[in-house]
Amino acid sequence: MIERIGRVGHAPERLVYRDLKLERKGFLSLFSFALESSSHRFDGMARGPAVVVLPADFARRELYMLHEIRPLKPFAHIAGPRETLSTLLEGAEVARCETSSDQARLYEMPAGMIDGDETPEEAAVRELREETGLIIPTRCLRRVASVFPSIGGSTEFVHLFIADLPETHAQDRGEALGDGGEEIEILKMGWDDAFALLETETMGVSSGLLLRELKILDMGRGVR
Repeated sequence: MIERIGRVGHAPERLVYRDLKLERKGFLSLFSFALESSSHRFDGMARGPAVVVLPADFARRELYMLHEIRPLKPFAHIAGPRETLSTLLEGAEVARCETSSDQARLYEMPAGMIDGDETPEEAAVRELREETGLIIPTRCLRRVASVFPSIGGSTEFVHLFIADLPETHAQDRGEALGDGGEEIEILKMGWDDAFALLETETMGVSSGLLLRELKILDMGRGVR
């Protein structure tokens, strides 16, 4: 049973959006709007639906992950780039900033945007093939959840899957080609090594959720 035990503020019966503006169009399009029921203006980043998939071999307790350069990562927690971002946000211009590429790498799962009329399952299979070379049918996918990674500022929502790799996956693995503009390290590791990363590394929310879900499944198998 779900019981409401309190409320903060007052919600209108309908949300009336006014003065919608496209602030910037691009890979990350920015837009803004006003709500009739609010005194301030809202900003948002327009992003479509995406998938993240964790390929796991349940028989061998092995999985595949990516170690990928994410240029935004240093601005979050590396001293020099973080200070540079603070300077930019204060309105000053910065001509140059530098850090090692290793500090920009992130442990991640294969992921990408859903194209056209693809189903989430079809997109997950395609991204897995493009980024790892693993070829699987959609029936090998276990849906974990669909989440909004950052709904406070972005419209993106993500479908999370665990791919239960068939016994023939090693033979079926082809060449990983990516989308032509990526630089990715493809890693294979034991589950315990992957679970240890949860304690030592900072991950994206989707990859972290999937790895924790796999750990829960593994613990359940041990109990039985």
